[in-house]
Order: sequence, then structure tokens, then C-alpha cells
Amino acid sequence: MLLAIDTSTKHAGLLLWNSGVIASTWWYSKYNHTKHVIPELEKLISENNFQVADIKAIALAVGPGSFSALRVGFSIAKGLCIALKIPLTGISTLLAEAYSYRGTSQSICPLISLNQRTIALGHFVIDKSNYITTIQPEIVVPTDKLPQFLPRGSMVCGEGTQNLKSMIDDVSIPEISIVEYCNPYRRLKSLAQLGNSKLEAGLADDPKTLQPRYLREPNITKPNPAKLIKLGKSQKELM
Repeated sequence: MLLAIDTSTKHAGLLLWNSGVIASTWWYSKYNHTKHVIPELEKLISENNFQVADIKAIALAVGPGSFSALRVGFSIAKGLCIALKIPLTGISTLLAEAYSYRGTSQSICPLISLNQRTIALGHFVIDKSNYITTIQPEIVVPTDKLPQFLPRGSMVCGEGTQNLKSMIDDVSIPEISIVEYCNPYRRLKSLAQLGNSKLEAGLADDPKTLQPRYLREPNITKPNPAKLIKLGKSQKELM
């Protein structure tokens, strides 16, 4: 049985797979996936009469996504793989988003909002034989400039479309179609399918070296400027 883990964004989830979907769960967390993942995993396993030892492989969404959210998924996936001595494979979150729409006659442009200012996008063609062609590398663009980066004639999908549909509609981009986002189930299922195929091909990743795909630098708060502190007489005597 394969476990798919996706904590790339605020919309996260888990899915059990064995030649098909066994069960899945997902949730929305604005700030803290840590308090959700383990309880949700325990519930998912127990409610379907499994044990942790029944997990034989893990497929992990590696991003792009939120810095802290991705680290939660990575920590749990790597810990389980090392403890259970099972294989791990990492899958691009954008590719997993796109893969659920494979077979369409259009190219696929998945979107993931990273924050209010930036959005990640990919551009793929996935034919009916499930052959994946990457049209352009995954990139991060300013949210307010998104329309100019959307490929002509593509299907735009993913959770990044939630707050951007009106903006996209206001721009004349020929033959663009937008798929309304509902929940992460499709992405989770695609993650499991891609992970399973990759493992069957013998393409497991090393848990010790697999890293998140951030595609951007972290937002580090600038330290406050140093302040001069006037010492009293008693404090000077202690120095």
C-alpha cells in the first residue's frame, strides 16, 4: 500500500493507494499543518483497518509551495521511510495538479498561489498515453502580472485559480479555459499514480537527499536596527 502525502499549500491531504484509491482525507490549514497530519494519518489508517506497518511506499509532493508547509510533509515522509525502511519518491506538486487533466487536447497550465504577491505555474502536455512533455520549466511570477505569463490555448487549473478567475477573465487571452478548483483530491490521486509509476520503474529517491522545490528565496524579516542602551552606574560596575 502506498501513502501519498501533500502538504505543499494550505490545502493539504493524504491518500492510500493500492492499484486504486483506498481512502483519502484533506483539510485546509492557514498556518499549521503540524497539528493535522499525524492525527489525520492515524484516523485514515485506523478507520480503514490498516496499521502503519502496512504502508510499503510513500509518494510525496515536493513543491513548489509554502516553505513551512512543505517542511512538515518532508519531515513526516522521511521519518516514516527511514523507520519503516520503505521507498520514497518525490513528485512536483504542479505536475500532480496537471496530471489529473491528462488526455485533454489543450496544454495544461497548473497554478499554485505561494502568497499574495507570487504564484507558481507550470506548462505541460500530457497525452492519452500519459506521456508527459514539459513545455517550459516551472516558474514563479508576480500575481498581478499573471495574465501575461499564461500560455495561449492552455487549460488553466489548480488552486491558484481560486482568487484569480475574475482577473484572468478580464484579460483577452485567446482560447484559455479555466477549471474551477474544488479540493485537493484530484491532486492527491495524481500524486499517488505518478509516485506508483515512478517506483515501479525503480526511480525511488533517497530520503536523506530529497529536497523541497521552493523555486524562490524565503521571505526573511529584516532584523530591527541596533539600539544604544544607556547604562546606569551599577551596570557599568558589573562589566
